[in-house]
Amino acid sequence: MHHSNRVGNVRKAKSLGHPSLSFPRVAVGAGPQRPAGLVGADDDAGGDSLGGLEEAAEGILTIVNANMANAISSRTVQKGLDPRGFALVAFGGAGPLHGAEVARALGIPEVIVPAYPGITSAVGLLTTDLKYDSVRTEFQAGNTVDLDRLDTDLAGMQRELTRQLAADGIAPDDAVFERSGDLRYVGQGYELRVPFPDGKLDQAALAQIFARFVELHRAEYGHVFEASPIESVNVRVTGIGRMPKIAAPRPTRGGSLVEALVKTARGG
Repeated sequence: MHHSNRVGNVRKAKSLGHPSLSFPRVAVGAGPQRPAGLVGADDDAGGDSLGGLEEAAEGILTIVNANMANAISSRTVQKGLDPRGFALVAFGGAGPLHGAEVARALGIPEVIVPAYPGITSAVGLLTTDLKYDSVRTEFQAGNTVDLDRLDTDLAGMQRELTRQLAADGIAPDDAVFERSGDLRYVGQGYELRVPFPDGKLDQAALAQIFARFVELHRAEYGHVFEASPIESVNVRVTGIGRMPKIAAPRPTRGGSLVEALVKTARGG
């Protein structure tokens, strides 16, 4: 009897094709309704559905949440940052469904859910500024850096971006520029992006750039090479055209957990 129920459930599961994460979410009650054809333990006369649909769904979500937490850890803990000092922003269609569990796994004390999490990226696309990047190879090292050449190249790149932004209808007052360089220790095969100060570059500005590189290298890799000269590989100018922004949304009235609750019933 149990064997026949188990086979029947397998057949019904196969008929669903390759279910997405929506299925385990719905199975544990984190969704509006059960998808057509999804069989739960309460729906099966034998009460045996592949070891329990809800238990399997909870296992899937536990693994998914652990993978998300590990991904965040790789960009924080492994880079010397403590996630407990940050808030977790949960956006996207299903981000808020995982936010609390992921934050709990990392010890993050606060989860921020945007008013309309499912369209966060779309809103960003509508309000983001126009941006162009210009890159030029600039191999120079240590105390032999030709500052006049750097200034000349950076100024030329900014003029090119100014013309491009003007062609796109960006007013001069709405155009801003950011300068940076790709720096590394001599002999390394990878670089770090270091911001450059505004204005004409002199020895004081160069010392500031090198000091910032050392800070970034220590934060990224945990060490520095004090005896090794620093070299530039590329210089960059980013031209940003400020675009009109949509009006700030009106805050919604505060509610309670009881009002936010959709349902607590298990199954469909």
